Amino acid sequence: MTLTSWSIFSMSILKSKVLFKDKYYVPDEEHHFLSLIYHITYHKAEESGLQIDQDRKVLYKEKDHDYPQFLRSFSQISSIDGVINLYNLHRYLSSRNLSPKLDALRKLYMINKSNFLFEIASSYI
Repeated sequence: MTLTSWSIFSMSILKSKVLFKDKYYVPDEEHHFLSLIYHITYHKAEESGLQIDQDRKVLYKEKDHDYPQFLRSFSQISSIDGVINLYNLHRYLSSRNLSPKLDALRKLYMINKSNFLFEIASSYI
């Protein structure tokens, strides 16, 4: 069995867990940050409320979470070049080999009906 970069990352989340409130294991800060931006970028996409890129804003605003504000609470946010938007988060995850493969992207954009994810998948071809 060949492990994907995401499988390896998933295992590293489990290995680097930390005890929270002496009761629960949670991802350490770095893995929490990376898995959160993966979730925002590929699972939520436009529904996250983040801009797609510098020129395109989204009309939808996430009701339950203020993802832009939540991202600012992580010290690692400064490691992402440029404005925090979906394309820059995708580029950051890609640079760490954590972006989904084409087949997964196709499934995600079909489920989410996301133009952003469709554009990314189209760029793989």
